[in-house]
Amino acid sequence: MSEENLFRAGLKRLIVAAVVIAVLFNLPAYCETGQKRQAEPAASQILTIDQAVSMAKTTNRAMKNAWLEVQKTEDTLKAAKTAFFPSIEFSASVTRTLKDMKFNLMSDASPSSQLYSGDSSTTAVTIPADTDVSGAVKITQPLSQLYRISVEVEIERKTHEIAAERQRQTRQDIVNGVKKLYYELVQSESTLSAISEAMAFYRELARLLDDQLRQETVLRYEVLEVKAQLAKYEYDEMTIKNTIITMKEQMNELLAREISTPFEVVSVPEPEMVLKEEDFSESTMRALKERPDIRMSELTAMQAEFAKKSKASEYIPDLSLAFSYHTLSNLSVGFTFASVVLTWKQPDWGKTWHELAARKRALQQAENDIEAAREKAVVDINKTKRKFAETRKLLDVRRLNRESAQDKLSTSLNMYKAGSILLKDLLKDQAAMAEADRLCHEAHGAYFSARADLDKALSEE
Repeated sequence: MSEENLFRAGLKRLIVAAVVIAVLFNLPAYCETGQKRQAEPAASQILTIDQAVSMAKTTNRAMKNAWLEVQKTEDTLKAAKTAFFPSIEFSASVTRTLKDMKFNLMSDASPSSQLYSGDSSTTAVTIPADTDVSGAVKITQPLSQLYRISVEVEIERKTHEIAAERQRQTRQDIVNGVKKLYYELVQSESTLSAISEAMAFYRELARLLDDQLRQETVLRYEVLEVKAQLAKYEYDEMTIKNTIITMKEQMNELLAREISTPFEVVSVPEPEMVLKEEDFSESTMRALKERPDIRMSELTAMQAEFAKKSKASEYIPDLSLAFSYHTLSNLSVGFTFASVVLTWKQPDWGKTWHELAARKRALQQAENDIEAAREKAVVDINKTKRKFAETRKLLDVRRLNRESAQDKLSTSLNMYKAGSILLKDLLKDQAAMAEADRLCHEAHGAYFSARADLDKALSEE
C-alpha cells in the first residue's frame, strides 16, 4: 500500500474517532433535552367561539346520535316503500309415501247399473311407495291496498322529517350551550385578571403598611386587616382557576375530544345590536316558520292526518292480482294459475270505527299543539328580547359604576399617601371598587348569555 493510501486510511479513522467521541460527550445533553421535551406539556391552542361552535356541530356525541336517528328513519321510510312492489313467494316440499296405496276401481259401467244388475266387477290399483318433490312460485301484486300503502309511506316520511327537525333542535341546543360556556370562560378569565390586579394593589399596600408599622405610624391590626384581605383574594384566585379548569373540561366534553386538551379562549367583541322593532318583527315571523318546535308540531299534525286516512282505508276490501306456478317431480309439465283475490274482513263489531274516532281526536290534539307551540314561541321570543335589552342596559350602568369606583380609588390612594384620609377610608373605597368590578363582570356574562338565548329563540345559530 502506498504512503498516500496509508495517509488517507489513517485520516478516515481519525475522523470516525472524532465523531464517536463527540457523540459520546454530547449524549447526556441529548438525553436531557429529550427528557425536557417529553416533560414539557402540550402547548395550548387558541380556540375561538366560531371554532368551538363549528367543532360541536360535527363532533358532539349528541349530534352524532341525532344524525343516526335521522338515518334510521330514512331506512324505515325506504323499507315502507317496498310494499308497493309485488311479493314473490317460493315454496318447495319433499313428500315420502310410507307404504303402498291400494285402490279398488269399479268397471266402466255406472254404479247404479251395477247395483241393480248385481255385477260388482272391480279393478285393483296399487301405487307403490315413492318420494315426490313439489314446488310452487307465487307472485302477488296489491291493487286496492296501494292507497293504504301510500298513506303509510307518508306517515314514515313525516317521521323522518320530524327526526330531521329534532336534529336541528339538538344542534341549536348544543350551539347555545357551547356559546354560554365559552362566554363564562371569557368572563372567568377577565375576573381572574381583575383579582390579580387587586392582589397587586394589596401587596403594595401591605408593603407600605409594613414600613409604616416599623415607623409606628399605623396600628398592627390595620396591617393584619390588609393581609387578611390579600389572603382572601388569593383564595378567590384559586377558586376561579379551579372553576376555569372545570369549564375547560366541560368544553372538551362538548367538543367530544380528550378532556385534558389544553386551549385558551379569546375575548368576544360586543356587537352593536340595536333591536329595531321592524327588524325584530321580521325576525319573529321568520322564526315562527323555522323554529324546530313549531315545525315538529306541524309535522306531527300531518302525521296524525295520514294515520286517520290509513285507518279509514281499512274499510276498503283488499284486492290483489296473483300469479302462481306449481310443478311435481313425477309430472312432465307444470300448472300456471292467474287469480284475483278479494279479502274483506267484515264485520269487526265496530273496532275500526272506534279506532278511527280515536285517531280523529289525536288529530285534533295535534292541531291544538300547533297553536300552543306558536304562542309559546312568541312568548319565548319576546321574553328573551326584553331580557337582552335589560342586560344591555345593565351592562352600561355597571361599566359607569366601575369607572367611577376606579377614579375614586385612585384619588383615595393618593390622598392616603399624602396623609389626607385614614386607612379605613382607603379600604372602604377598595372594597367598593372590587364590588363594582364583580358586578360589571356579572353583567357582562349575563349580556352574552342573553344574546345566546336570543339567537336560539330566533332559530339562529
